[in-house]
Amino acid sequence: MRLAGVAPNVVNSRRPDTEVLASALDFAGSAPARSRARTLGEAIRAEDGVADAIATLERIVAS
Repeated sequence: MRLAGVAPNVVNSRRPDTEVLASALDFAGSAPARSRARTLGEAIRAEDGVADAIATLERIVAS
């Protein structure tokens, strides 16, 4: 998700840092991150994951 620009770097839950967490929340609420998330969501909704999975399984079984 980070590489897609819709999530910040991972926050270490074992050693929480208020500055890092605040930065992550700021990033998540930013207009650019929200816009990229909206675009990514539209692309994911347009996919037919079940059909793709079935086609992959059929290719594996046939080989």
